[in-house]
Amino acid sequence: MEARFKVVYDDLPAIEVLRHKSDERGNIFTLQTEIIYCGLVLPVGFESDGASVPRILWPIVFPADDLQAMFGAFVHDFAYRTHPKGWSKAQADEEFKYLLERGGVPKRRARLAYLGVKLFGGPSWRAGGAS
Repeated sequence: MEARFKVVYDDLPAIEVLRHKSDERGNIFTLQTEIIYCGLVLPVGFESDGASVPRILWPIVFPADDLQAMFGAFVHDFAYRTHPKGWSKAQADEEFKYLLERGGVPKRRARLAYLGVKLFGGPSWRAGGAS
């Protein structure tokens, strides 16, 4: 089950992630390289479940472990969990869509993922917050 991935993008910094366990929603990925993006610093060791796309929607959006979506998923999860100063839910969701597209996810699929977090991400946003 454990696997290490180096994800190289055309238009984003490369990242390395470790898939090492699963929870009730799917795989858990741990960041192996620091991400610095728009004033955010995601540390080595930060965990994400990838893009939280329900399994039933994978054929029309993308699977949760789609490597093209990984950079955006990490940044989005970090923003949702930590509520960085100056970031709103709307900004986190917009950046998610932007990063999906930059990572290589087709625009239509990125838009569907964006609509999912925009419409249904409120409870997750509210559950996060500055620690």
